[in-house]
Order: sequence, then structure tokens, then C-alpha cells
Amino acid sequence: MSGKRYDKEFKMYAVKMVTEDGRKVAEVARELDIVHQTLHKMGG
Repeated sequence: MSGKRYDKEFKMYAVKMVTEDGRKVAEVARELDIVHQTLHKMGG
């Protein structure tokens, strides 16, 4: 099953919110309406 695709800019923005702004993965994922596992995958 194919999931939703996110462009590079969105991924960079989402990861930056966690790595540079110090926010929690769950908080950012909820705000961006994505599951936290997706956000983890974006971060590598």
C-alpha cells in the first residue's frame, strides 16, 4: 500500500521543528497531521 508523499521542503521543515526547535516528535506530528512514525522516518 502506498502512503502519502511529502516534498523535500516539508520533510526538512518537519525535522527542523524537532532537531533545531527542540519540540517533541509527537507534538510536531500532531500539529502537521501526520503519524509520528512518518516523522521518525523523515529524520532518517
